[in-house]
Amino acid sequence: MKQKEKGQITVFAALVFMLVSGLILTCLKSAQVYACMTCAKQAALVSAENLLSQYHPILKKYYGIMALDGGFGSDRFRLETLRTAGEAYFEAYMKDSGFSGKDLETQADPPDVIMLDEDDWSFFLREIYLGWKDKLKEESFDSVLNLWSYVKQTVSGDMDEEEMKAQDAYDQRQESGAGDEQTPEGPEPTDPRDGLADLLGGGLLNAALPDGYIVSEKTADLSDVSYPVEKERLWDGLLDFKDAGKVQDLFDNLSGYMDLSSVIQKGARFAALYSYIPEAFSNGGMGWEGVAHDRALDYEMEYLLNGSGSDRENLEAAVKKTVWLRMFLNMAYLLTHPSEDAKVRETAALIAGFLLIPEFQEVICLLLKLAWAYAESLADCRCLLRGEKVSLIKKEGEWKVSWESMLGLSAETLNGSSEGDTGSGLDYTGYLTLFLMLTPRETLMRRMTHLMEENIRLTEGNASFRMSNCVYGIRNSFSYNAGGLSRQDTAVSMTY
Repeated sequence: MKQKEKGQITVFAALVFMLVSGLILTCLKSAQVYACMTCAKQAALVSAENLLSQYHPILKKYYGIMALDGGFGSDRFRLETLRTAGEAYFEAYMKDSGFSGKDLETQADPPDVIMLDEDDWSFFLREIYLGWKDKLKEESFDSVLNLWSYVKQTVSGDMDEEEMKAQDAYDQRQESGAGDEQTPEGPEPTDPRDGLADLLGGGLLNAALPDGYIVSEKTADLSDVSYPVEKERLWDGLLDFKDAGKVQDLFDNLSGYMDLSSVIQKGARFAALYSYIPEAFSNGGMGWEGVAHDRALDYEMEYLLNGSGSDRENLEAAVKKTVWLRMFLNMAYLLTHPSEDAKVRETAALIAGFLLIPEFQEVICLLLKLAWAYAESLADCRCLLRGEKVSLIKKEGEWKVSWESMLGLSAETLNGSSEGDTGSGLDYTGYLTLFLMLTPRETLMRRMTHLMEENIRLTEGNASFRMSNCVYGIRNSFSYNAGGLSRQDTAVSMTY
């Protein structure tokens, strides 16, 4: 006989049971929703990481810069390819997680991207700073700046004043008729400015290059680079050290063109950049050593200065700047070493006497010193291109071209090194780095990308590579429906 059990439940107990059951089910559903949301967030992170992990390998290998090629091998930016690739990564992770079930539906919005060149090149510079934190090794630019100002004021001021005084005295003598009675006596004295003019007759580049130097004749077609090409408008005045007016024009133009006052601030603020450039970009110095790979141009640091598609033109522009800077600083040496003054003054007196213009002796003396400083700068440039160093501010024993050599100036005169050369100072790379500090940053950034782009295009499979397509960061946003759970705007941002 079957025993029957009686049971009962009150309305209150039923209500309590329903409340507890609902709470438990709600907690379970909440846990499921939270787990799915967490999984989706992680899937979005993985999607962004997978995209950015496809950084361009050559850009990283050659230049240490991590960025995704948004063109994916083409010359056009492919936003839709980025979107579909991100959605595929997101969907694959969601399916592998086990939370989504078989009815997973996903949708990716077009991603927001941060380009490598955005925000005034700050992301481009950030990549450089991450790998190049060493400070630029340099001599004291404060003393160089002081000498620059001293030479400019002394030469320009004294020459202008002396020329005016000499012209007044000469005019008075002519009016009195005293000048007609004088005739030159003896043989014509040697004017070292004539020898310098002959030396420069074959061009400045030939005069400044050391023996055996072979100039690269490479050219690059820069018509298809990502950013505008702007060739430097280099002042190219005629060098005639017999014309005081032209010499003054030279000083006036160069003092504005090569403003060293900005060098000190830039050297400290962008030290990593100016340490990075000599390592990543080649130059025409025979002592340069760097990463070996095919390059569109051999003289890359010179290109950063001048912006021409010709190695020869860029080298010539860099040599001109080097010679001009050295002329200023060499002139400072002559003006601060009275022992050299007597030799020059004696020659100036002979020339002024022979030309029957004794009133212009002081002007000729200044012009002879400038010619001497210029010849010394040609010798300095030859040393630099050979891989040697030249001090910014010369000391006793570091002078190369003697006054006796100036009186018989020839190409062979410029080949020697100073007897007291200790190997201190800046090498050719150092001088180029100094000039780069005078280059506007925007211009410098663009020219760096020109070289990067052209060199990467020389590698297999990268003929259409463009720096303007490089992505530095990405923000992905996804929608999904999984197991009846829907979620909009599952977004995540990530940069290198």
